[in-house]
Amino acid sequence: MNILRHLGQEVFYCKRVFIVNAKKVVKFSTSYEKVHVNIGTIGHVDHGKTTLTAAITKITSKAGLSKFISYDEIDRAPEEKARGITINASHIGYSSKLRHYAHTDCPGHADYIKNMISGASQMDGAILVVAASEGPMPQTREHLLLARQVGVKKIVLYINKCDLVDNDVWELVELEMREMLSDFGFDGGAPVVFGSATKALNGDTSPIGEDSIWRLLDAIDSYIPNPSRDYTSPFLLPIDNSFTVPGRGTVVVGTLKRGIVKKNCEADLLGFDVKLSTTVSDIQVFKKSVPSANAGENVGILLRGIKNDSVAKGAAFFIKPMRDREYVTLIDLFQELYGMNYGALLVFPVVMAEFFWAASVLNSLGDERGVDLAERDLVVAPLEDMS
Repeated sequence: MNILRHLGQEVFYCKRVFIVNAKKVVKFSTSYEKVHVNIGTIGHVDHGKTTLTAAITKITSKAGLSKFISYDEIDRAPEEKARGITINASHIGYSSKLRHYAHTDCPGHADYIKNMISGASQMDGAILVVAASEGPMPQTREHLLLARQVGVKKIVLYINKCDLVDNDVWELVELEMREMLSDFGFDGGAPVVFGSATKALNGDTSPIGEDSIWRLLDAIDSYIPNPSRDYTSPFLLPIDNSFTVPGRGTVVVGTLKRGIVKKNCEADLLGFDVKLSTTVSDIQVFKKSVPSANAGENVGILLRGIKNDSVAKGAAFFIKPMRDREYVTLIDLFQELYGMNYGALLVFPVVMAEFFWAASVLNSLGDERGVDLAERDLVVAPLEDMS
């Protein structure tokens, strides 16, 4: 909702809220011995986010805290390998000395900003990666803005590629980034770690090599607070992806927004004019089968009797039974910020970061270029561009 406040106009939207039977609550249990936290890397393209992610898994694997995931395994899609950039947000699991982390490696390219928003919206905190050789770039600023809008409150700064420039440049980049963090409403005194993800990945034991990874993990452990989870409400899973397992069925993937999901429970799949009932056949967390999964965990859930073409990104998966209601909200948008005095719906992409279906969207200013989307029977999905 806050994202829309920066676009310079007023928009109506209808928000659908799902109300489930609150009596169906399961007891909380966890498969982790440590506190589970969702973290991720954000920043400009080619500043080293995926390399840093791979380096973290390699260094922690040496201490028996994770499994090493190589760069090629993180960016494994054919399009990503062909272009040498991250396109889809990837989820990696590892542990520090104090916590278990689900790490989302977000794309940095401007063309895939929607995928970045989808990944960042699942984070409890973020690692902002900035190359010392270039300093802050356009996507650095945009990622900070979007991270703030989707609710990320704590950011740790990793200044990468320090082996390519002198120490004086490190300090200049740090000063510039602290000022930028403050400008976007973050803590300008946030922890800053200098390092080289490539050197760490190659086994370098200097202060900017493997040691920088441990300093980064220590900073995350101490600076990003333990998240508050809702384990008592019935579970809700916004679907981030889906795929078919031959001979078994369809798997939906996402981060549980609330509650606890168990094997063999009955649930509904709803969204994009689809309402289906199904049963949870299996649950996996980072490729390990578990009897249940809790709020905050990135899960894959095997559904019984559901075809993959019936599932769309942005749909909702939740416990039965349910009912819904709709209401209209007016969002005031500030013209002063961007100087826009025309209908935003036709000329400016609006990213909807809330979890809702828009039944009707109107240009309330009466501009002749505005449009009544209700007449077009258009459904705006979570995180989908609307223009």
